[in-house]
Amino acid sequence: MLVIFLSVIVLAVGFSPSSLTFKMLSGKEDCQNIYISSESEIITVTDRWAENKDVDWAVNNFNKGAKDHGITISYPNEINSDDSGIEVCISGEKEGEYHGVILMREEEKTNTVIQLAVWLKVFISNIEEVQYDNGQNSDSSANSGSSSSPENQNEITGEIVNELEELYTEEEQKEKIRLKTGNEEVMEKQVEQVIKQRDKGNLITTLVIGVLILLLITSLIIVKRRKRKWT
Repeated sequence: MLVIFLSVIVLAVGFSPSSLTFKMLSGKEDCQNIYISSESEIITVTDRWAENKDVDWAVNNFNKGAKDHGITISYPNEINSDDSGIEVCISGEKEGEYHGVILMREEEKTNTVIQLAVWLKVFISNIEEVQYDNGQNSDSSANSGSSSSPENQNEITGEIVNELEELYTEEEQKEKIRLKTGNEEVMEKQVEQVIKQRDKGNLITTLVIGVLILLLITSLIIVKRRKRKWT
């Protein structure tokens, strides 16, 4: 018996997509569809899982079950040619990244088995702290009689940001005024010092001139007295 593994295109059957990515919260369920076009009367559906996310993407390497990772997966075990696809639903409790594969086995009259592979990548995250915070916000909103929609939260956040910007701008202006005032005070002190030094210099100059005038007058008096003696 010949077994053929295909993950994208098969001549006798078509399917899409070739891979599914699930991103969900712990304990929540996510569902996605696989679309199939086949002439086979019966297609059996199974799943396999890799031991961890580092295992190579090869069907033979996927030898674990969903329960080994605490994952719950549901889908129809058999479909026929009248079905256009299947819905795959996944949920889990353990936070992490998990890799799996959905195998769809189509048996032909020629004993040739065609097995299709749709790869699964599952991300489960635990955000209890965020949920707790949101719960507090919801409780406070309920007590106040108002709803806390994302739009309202965005508006509130925008108002807070605007208020912070205004406060920052106001503080910045105050700081500029303080700096300007400080600079003015420094300049005033410098001017006072210059005036004092100038006044001091003027006083010294005045005293020097006064002394010189006094000496000049004294010299003239002495000269006159000597002339009188000689006459």
